[in-house]
Amino acid sequence: MKITPLLAFLMFLFISCHSDLEEKPFEQLPVFTPNITQEFESLGDDIFFSHLAYSSISLDDGAIFLPDRELKKIFKISSEGDLISTVATEGRGPGELQDITFISRSFNNSIIVYDQRNKKVLRFSPSGDFLEELTLHPWDKGTLAEVYEIDERHLLTVYRVFDYLRNLDLEPEAHMVIFDKKEEQYTHSVSISDRPFARNIVDDQPRGGLIVPFSAEHLRVFNHHNSNFYSLWTEELTIASLTSSLDTTQTVTFELSREALSRDEMNAIRDGQPDNLWRTMQPLLPDYKAIADDMILDDQNNFWLKLNHRSEYQKWLILSESGENQGIVQLPEDGMLTHVSDEHLGFRLDDHLFALFEPIEL
Repeated sequence: MKITPLLAFLMFLFISCHSDLEEKPFEQLPVFTPNITQEFESLGDDIFFSHLAYSSISLDDGAIFLPDRELKKIFKISSEGDLISTVATEGRGPGELQDITFISRSFNNSIIVYDQRNKKVLRFSPSGDFLEELTLHPWDKGTLAEVYEIDERHLLTVYRVFDYLRNLDLEPEAHMVIFDKKEEQYTHSVSISDRPFARNIVDDQPRGGLIVPFSAEHLRVFNHHNSNFYSLWTEELTIASLTSSLDTTQTVTFELSREALSRDEMNAIRDGQPDNLWRTMQPLLPDYKAIADDMILDDQNNFWLKLNHRSEYQKWLILSESGENQGIVQLPEDGMLTHVSDEHLGFRLDDHLFALFEPIEL
């Protein structure tokens, strides 16, 4: 076919319009690259961070609950990095901890902590006082990984099942389960797909595994401001709000393009794996990456999604309560965003270095 000047112009116009449509969700959004305001690896001369947890809690007055898993302590610190109090310390008694694996904010603003080794849920007041603890009955499947107190009566728990690492006939799964504190029993449950692991096969036998990069997973957050619990399957563009019976009450739909897994990304994954792991991981790698691999709520009830889009930064998309794209936040590529508040962004730079970034004003 002969390409005439008119046809070339029309093709250019079509391609340009098509490109605009693909980029529209982001091209008009404000981009924020906040600065670090505080950075610290110790609290005074006596306490040096050892293995900071992967989440922190920002309180209404700007103070922070900061757990250290290896030190087996939870610190309450000011936004200047000063120690206010040691909320919990190592031990097996009331209010004491052995292995902090999860921390969340309750519907009544208290702090809920799960101690994996002692297998108990603890509650602390925002001032740091120990209030109570609860030992849950074991669920019939899986290992308790997350605990949210969604109202006066109910805990929403998440149990992850790792039997598939040893049984090649199984698929990765997890269970969201409601625990009724008054009845002291589990009342509702739903089975969900979990993020896959590439099995490590040694002498034809599974021996653990590694998470498959860019694979789909369920992300969950609880909004203590309005007592809504949200779940997102990262192959979809819908965030579901769930009740205490695990029914969906409403959904939030948003716009976000998915990126293909590039050859360079695949080569980087390949270079970091021994041959036996690469053989099981390669078939599980997605053609198109999951949209995000983390979700956080801020004080204005906005959703923050950590994108899997290629960038020299760690990119977070801010969505309104109704799913409208609000902005992009760029943070250092390495490290973890641990909380978002009107006062600051908490950021775990590495095991022993914590930072606060400027808050984002939309």
